[in-house]
Amino acid sequence: MSIRQFITSFLNRKGGQVLFSFFFSKLSRFLIAIVIINLLPKSEYGFIVYALSILSFLMPLMGAGIPQGLARYGSLSDSQRQKKYLLQQAMKKGLLASAVLVVVLLCLVPILTKNVPQSAFYLAVISFQLLAMLVYHFVSVYSRLLHLNHIFAQIENVHNVLLTISTIVMCYLFGGAGYVFSLVLVPLSVGLYYMYRLRLWEPVRGAIEGMKIDFKEYISYGLSVSIGGLLSQMLYTVDILLLGNILANSEELIAQYKAATIFPFSLLFIPVAIIATDYVKLARAAIKDPQYLKQYYLNYLKLFTGVAILIFLFFYFFGEYLLGLFGKDYQQVPELMVIFAAGVVGGLLFRVPLGNILSAIGLPKVNAMFSAIILLMNVAGSYLMIQRHGILGAAYVTAALMWLSGLFSLGAFYWFLKKKVAHKKRPCT
Repeated sequence: MSIRQFITSFLNRKGGQVLFSFFFSKLSRFLIAIVIINLLPKSEYGFIVYALSILSFLMPLMGAGIPQGLARYGSLSDSQRQKKYLLQQAMKKGLLASAVLVVVLLCLVPILTKNVPQSAFYLAVISFQLLAMLVYHFVSVYSRLLHLNHIFAQIENVHNVLLTISTIVMCYLFGGAGYVFSLVLVPLSVGLYYMYRLRLWEPVRGAIEGMKIDFKEYISYGLSVSIGGLLSQMLYTVDILLLGNILANSEELIAQYKAATIFPFSLLFIPVAIIATDYVKLARAAIKDPQYLKQYYLNYLKLFTGVAILIFLFFYFFGEYLLGLFGKDYQQVPELMVIFAAGVVGGLLFRVPLGNILSAIGLPKVNAMFSAIILLMNVAGSYLMIQRHGILGAAYVTAALMWLSGLFSLGAFYWFLKKKVAHKKRPCT
């Protein structure tokens, strides 16, 4: 398959629409953040952020990981009836698990907000996101299982448009309470609407032969994906925590550091969108055609090596000007953006695409293990480098580990392909 065929095939699968929906999601969240910060008093916004931070640690447990399991094992099902049946059974188990989690969280609200009691109301409301987002995710997963990437993109776009309008209007009218209610009601409404539109409420009639659902396997897979993703995201936050605890008067340095990450790291949505488009195809290829996986990734590399180089050169020459968008005070350490851009090259070529491919082919535990190792290395490396080189030291460690984690994933991918080839060559006895 040539690069031209790779691009044409991607666009034929409505990959362009998926890519745009991911870009629009980034843009809408950026807009929401700017408007909400300006509408709310700084203290109230802080209380909401505190509540959201608590919820972020529980999100990997949403639905006990069953939605991710559905994405993986539903991809291996052969018919639409089977996939619909799997979805309905998964929703029953997942919603029950999330409901239990919501009840537990509500009981713990007084304890979790003991030192910040003003956050209690916001945490109580936002806890219902564990149910609302689950309904939304189930519908999104189902559309991908049926190769309806245009519907998947449509769901994302509708959600982001409604979320942007609703959060801004509700926040303007009702303050922080309106904002958090919107965060719950919008995904729930979108999820329920598309459940109705896709007729997911209708029971699957007739016997589904050979359909044995091992929810323990679903949960094991799903939690591995979620926890691995959480640990992976912590690569981008642990250095900020260390900067705040190691350097004196670190507030301005942290602001400088965070601002320098915004533009380079925002580009990592590109490989996520591409793999999301082809997730079902890749999951099936892992079983039936491993050679396709190799060719797919090689074509991805051919296409994005040039793109990654152009991205690095762009930030190298224009990074200082981009930092100026945040104000002249943010241009004091222009090297930061160049360092992060170098790390993002490794993320675009190896870390992000291969991490998502490993999940698609059934190796989420390997991903989680790599993420844990990289996180520990980040803590140790940043602790030493910050003391010697300040914020530049933290940036060097983060960029280097983006490359190293990508090379770890490349090694696992190579091992998987080699194992598959050896299995095929094994003589029958």
